[in-house]
Amino acid sequence: MTGDKSCMEIVKVVDGVKVMKLSGVFTVDKTADFQQICKTIDKEEDIKAIVLDFSEVEMLDTTAFACMVNAMKENIKQRVKIGMLNLKQKHQYLLNILGMDGAISVYDSEAEAIERLSR
Repeated sequence: MTGDKSCMEIVKVVDGVKVMKLSGVFTVDKTADFQQICKTIDKEEDIKAIVLDFSEVEMLDTTAFACMVNAMKENIKQRVKIGMLNLKQKHQYLLNILGMDGAISVYDSEAEAIERLSR
């Protein structure tokens, strides 16, 4: 993936849990697509959780991450659970600062995330 592109791909839906793989570079100017995806997810009645996999993200600045978390707040209000995979320590710390570490869980594996969020 080149340094100027970002991509969000839905890789699977299992037991009402939508797994999305993010890749490339995410800066604040590239979060509009993510915000639009969040708006459509909370309208999907069969989706009870979203797992975001950051394993292929080359760069994610803290402002973009904060914007992404803010976009997910509406999903949380609609009772859609959020999980994250392969999140760097600095972004886990930012979740804590934003007060979202209780609402957005960070998991070690996709299988664990799906198992816990599908309940």
